[in-house]
Amino acid sequence: MKPGLKYAISAAAVVLAMSACDNSPKDEYTEPEFKPYVERFFEYARQYGLGHVEDYGLHIEFADLTDGRAGQCFMGSRPVHIQIDRDYWYNSIAGISNSEDVREDLIFHEMGHGFLDRGHTNGVLDNNDWQSMMCGDELPHGRASNINYRGFRKEYYINELFNAPVDKPAWSTYVPDFTDLREQTVIRAYGEGNEGWYMPASPFSEIETKIENGSYVVSNLSTLPYIVPVGGKRDLPDIADGAYFEAKMRASGLNGDFAGIAVGKYGNDINMYFLRYDTEGMCIVGETSCSPFLEIYDESFSSETNVLGIRTRSDTVYLYHNGEFLYHFEMGNLTHTGDVFGLVVPPLSTVYVDYAEIRSEAAALRSAEEKPSRQAAPFTFEENSLPSLYSR
Repeated sequence: MKPGLKYAISAAAVVLAMSACDNSPKDEYTEPEFKPYVERFFEYARQYGLGHVEDYGLHIEFADLTDGRAGQCFMGSRPVHIQIDRDYWYNSIAGISNSEDVREDLIFHEMGHGFLDRGHTNGVLDNNDWQSMMCGDELPHGRASNINYRGFRKEYYINELFNAPVDKPAWSTYVPDFTDLREQTVIRAYGEGNEGWYMPASPFSEIETKIENGSYVVSNLSTLPYIVPVGGKRDLPDIADGAYFEAKMRASGLNGDFAGIAVGKYGNDINMYFLRYDTEGMCIVGETSCSPFLEIYDESFSSETNVLGIRTRSDTVYLYHNGEFLYHFEMGNLTHTGDVFGLVVPPLSTVYVDYAEIRSEAAALRSAEEKPSRQAAPFTFEENSLPSLYSR
């Protein structure tokens, strides 16, 4: 796994080895915590004409698993025997806003092995989402097998689980057209002057900023990732009203971590939507209130300089790389608001920004009377990350 911030899969490791012990009879038992997900799985099985699998029987229990496994299914056992890691269930995924979806994904993945005889499927869709919730084992380019299992994507993943092969979903080939969208430039900050950048009057012990060689340079001296807001003291649009944030940047000293951009809200109710990349061709997209959605491999991210963009419109986040549409997802259910547009600077690293631009649909701009001007300060990049598991 990569050092620094850890990213996790949302389902479990699978033990494929079969032995006499694995196939020995076990009393049927379902831990009460798992019953809603188990019942949901069997209801789907009946809808897809697979109700007979319930006759296999099930023994699903908590266990203290090792080697970073969230769960395991003993293939070929009857009753089907599944174990779920206690710490993962009660601690690792507790408190994230999509915990119910992550738990369902975990149980469905394991039951897919035991009841549907599904092995691992590691193909990807056109938009780089995993083709199946049954991804696992050795994954291309070392990607984690997180899937964005929520919202409009869930219907496809459930259909694929019980009815594979299926047609690729329309959202995997979707490319939005905003050519007629009227947006007003709120601020465009260049690496040739102080306007629009965070330039503190007094030193901040963990973040250093300067203008140098045509770039805005931000150095993070701490062991925590930081978001450094862009916009200076300007009144900025709320992402709920529709906004676009773009930055042309390069980074050094990442040490396997991820630099990037983020938009959203911080304070007592923090929630940031982000697009971040490393120098090895990997990027991650997601939302701080949830588990990370997805790791995407694209060798173009390994370029020295990357142009990253995030657009918010209605309840959807659209991500861009070098002017091309990359990915989209629904906003979370905690907050759709916020007026923070920031650069994500990993620990002990430096980010160089040639320019940053914030645009908004013209009618969305709020007057200075509604919100006082302020110089936003850097803040730590807090996120809910799960254990790093590279097989399920």
